[in-house]
Amino acid sequence: MVLRKTGWRIVTLAVAVYAAASAERPGRAMDFKPTPPADIPNVSPLPVARDPQTGARLVWGGPVPPAAVGREPAYAPSAVPEPVYSPPEPPAERGPGDYGRTYPVQEATLPPPSAPDIVDDGGALPDNEFDPWEGLTEPEVDVPEPPARRAPGNREAVPSWASLGGDRQPAPVARPPRGALERETPGGYRPMAQSEAMCRRELRKLGVRFTDLSTVSSGRFCGIDNPVRVTEAVKGIAMSPPATLNCATALRVARWLQGDVKPAARWKLWKSPTALINLSSYRCSRIAGSRTISEHAGGNALDVGGFRFADGSVVKVEPKGAFSWREKPFQNEIRRASCRHFGTVLGPGYNRAHADHLHLDTKARLRPVCK
Repeated sequence: MVLRKTGWRIVTLAVAVYAAASAERPGRAMDFKPTPPADIPNVSPLPVARDPQTGARLVWGGPVPPAAVGREPAYAPSAVPEPVYSPPEPPAERGPGDYGRTYPVQEATLPPPSAPDIVDDGGALPDNEFDPWEGLTEPEVDVPEPPARRAPGNREAVPSWASLGGDRQPAPVARPPRGALERETPGGYRPMAQSEAMCRRELRKLGVRFTDLSTVSSGRFCGIDNPVRVTEAVKGIAMSPPATLNCATALRVARWLQGDVKPAARWKLWKSPTALINLSSYRCSRIAGSRTISEHAGGNALDVGGFRFADGSVVKVEPKGAFSWREKPFQNEIRRASCRHFGTVLGPGYNRAHADHLHLDTKARLRPVCK
């Protein structure tokens, strides 16, 4: 209770002191003087309204009394200019990439076009008179640079033609024009297909000795366009007697002898073959007992009658008995291996006509015939 009374007394005393201090400074609130509008930059004074009859200044509630007409405020201007209306300026066009900024638009001026430059091409002919074959009618000759040799007692290299005396140089050798070789070729030669030339190249790699023959023709259905006369079937194995075949058949025979017959003779007979016995190669005939033209009529077939070996012995192709314990495995081996090289293989056991030889031909078949 005592504390409450004491608090109210303190508050009352503080209010009295504040009121006394405010009363001692009565003119403090009137010390503020407003700044005349003329002192503020970019601020135009407000126009003063006057009565058109008396010329007295008008205020809210009527005209100003005559006693107060001469007491103009210090900041009021003596002459107020009339406001002048000016239209707003149009906004400037914005350029590309403008983010809130304006740029003046300037028109680019290009220089006037100049006259085209005329280039002197040395008197070249127009296109309609240009000859594209000019300069290409003569064959081009590549003259190799002569090797330099060293003169005795001189370190500088001199050309080999310097010994001729003077400035003479060897004349270039002119190449013959196209067609000259064909005209100068002696008679008796004929063009050969690329496949035939490649086949003969393979024959030479295997050591086959052969001679190219003229075209063979023995009737309407018999003949060989590019026959070869084989005297050595493969390197080391002669063809006895020589056989007339086409190149493809001669190549298959050579590969069969090189890859199968030679190894079989070495491992089964312990011998080395030196000759193949030829019973028949090219002949114009039909298959026995039919009207079908034989493969021999095209040079596609060879009948093998046997082999001769280095010791002078001969192994014939024929039915082998139980006591031929070396020759029978050899014959079976080469007969089985021949089915990988030829389209048709017929031998002993097939029929009576093939009881004494192996018939090998290169007829194209889906599956080879081995009987």
